[in-house]
Amino acid sequence: MPSRNTPSRNVPVSRRNALRAVAAASVCGLAPAVALRGLTGPAMAQAPQPLGITVRNQSVAPSCNGPENVALTFISPDVRRFRIEARHPAYVHAMVADRSVPAYLGCALAPAPEAKAKAEPTATARRTTLFETSELAVVGYALPEFWRRANVPFRVGETATPGLDKVELWLKPADRGATVIELYLADGSWRLRPLPPQPLASTAFSAAVLIGPVVQEERLAVKLKEVGFAPQTQAFTLRFADGGSARVRLSGLDADALLLDAEFTGGVAGPFAALRANYAVESEADITRVAWRTSSSQPFGEAPVMTFADASDVTLLWAGRMAPARPALSAPELVFTGFAGA
Repeated sequence: MPSRNTPSRNVPVSRRNALRAVAAASVCGLAPAVALRGLTGPAMAQAPQPLGITVRNQSVAPSCNGPENVALTFISPDVRRFRIEARHPAYVHAMVADRSVPAYLGCALAPAPEAKAKAEPTATARRTTLFETSELAVVGYALPEFWRRANVPFRVGETATPGLDKVELWLKPADRGATVIELYLADGSWRLRPLPPQPLASTAFSAAVLIGPVVQEERLAVKLKEVGFAPQTQAFTLRFADGGSARVRLSGLDADALLLDAEFTGGVAGPFAALRANYAVESEADITRVAWRTSSSQPFGEAPVMTFADASDVTLLWAGRMAPARPALSAPELVFTGFAGA
């Protein structure tokens, strides 16, 4: 969980400079800070012409009682591989601490945890360490109040653990260890964040990412049958309820960004990925803006997320914020790129 201290100041970043940074890191292959760092290293630079996909905006008006109202879906039956990067926003280096403020404009605050406990007793979350070394830990949780129930076994090696709702991946390089991935098994959603940069002790998770055949229920979800994790390669194997599978590998991590490379065993007829987030107003949102590039044009398109129209032939999409906003000031921005066929 993020720290509840306040940042020293909120420093807006110009849209032009922020998009230049995205373009530089995501398209031009800047030198990595570590061996795994960077959206496009030498291997990516030699890749064939990227595949263009369709991005649809299924967002709805915000509601105090509703689920995440921002919904972007990614569609192409030809996609077999793509990359997701969670990057610290440009303004994170102006912060000396983080603060989580889970209130939205015009919405009543939820009861304090102690008041809620007195009003109605709730079941206790169960925590289980599934795998641990000096550099890596995998921890599972059973969350009695999670919005969706599903029995999805989580396997590490030959050992399968049923009854979990969330799995965390904790990495401990040097002295900057942190939980960098949360995977919710019941709805197939991922929360991602890089290692915290100095002087921050921790940073926040942001929007939810979905990988696999996306369905519309109370909110967008991916139905999983089983999930496996290989500690040696830091790769997840997703088996979907309706057939097919995907391999999702942690391919890069440092104090600037986290990289996930996803590869499907076959095509996905509907959306193969999605982004879910909350938006109330620009100062209170997980995601406020999107920018995208197509295979036929070099300049970025840019729009507020709530008015973004569907886009086709998209080879890169950035989703983030230009200035800190509640509820999670340090939440990372997300870049989807590297779309490729078989």
